[in-house]
Amino acid sequence: MKQLLTKAMLVVVVGSMICALGVDTAQAAMNANNIFDVNTVHELWIVMDNPPDFNDMAFSSGDNNGETPGAGTVYPDPVTGEHQYWLAYLSDSNSGPFISVAIRRKSDAALPSEADPQKFSLKIDISRPGFTPAGQRFAGKKKLSLECGDGVALVAEALAWNIYNAAGVISGRANWVKVNMSTDFGVSYTYMGLYGNVEQVDREYLEDHMPNRHDYGFLY
Repeated sequence: MKQLLTKAMLVVVVGSMICALGVDTAQAAMNANNIFDVNTVHELWIVMDNPPDFNDMAFSSGDNNGETPGAGTVYPDPVTGEHQYWLAYLSDSNSGPFISVAIRRKSDAALPSEADPQKFSLKIDISRPGFTPAGQRFAGKKKLSLECGDGVALVAEALAWNIYNAAGVISGRANWVKVNMSTDFGVSYTYMGLYGNVEQVDREYLEDHMPNRHDYGFLY
């Protein structure tokens, strides 16, 4: 009962905050200035280069290091140390323009289950050798980390990052995006749901948050 009340209270608080913030749920072109704008819900359109790849990606959890397929964890290849990526095309509009990207599933548990992975977290690499042009960027970033969310985490994680930032703490930025996936070369799309768009922690993160100081300290 306590857990149910906590969840209900969070929903009420979140609803009040969204109303107060005046979140714009309309589709907006993504750029370096608004990619993590908490007042905007962006929309992404992804086209798989090879239709069967989506199913392979959906069921790519637990198929390395002796794990049982569908275990809910995505491991890197034990030999190369690399995760498996698939070629796809990305845009913030269903009419394009699209850019080539490398995409893979992240290790979060799929929803509603591993047996039926309709929604799962995604890592999109905008500048990966062998998949994309060198130095390519999307809205100023070279990677997107899209969290599918579990329980209240979809709302709570992004709100937590924004609270840290509002308090003056150097932390990641986050908002939400709607993800649409095509497995028929863009003829039609399946709405995968609302995702948390969480800033990738990398050298660009340090440059954005600590200008001219990104060569100092450890990144973890």
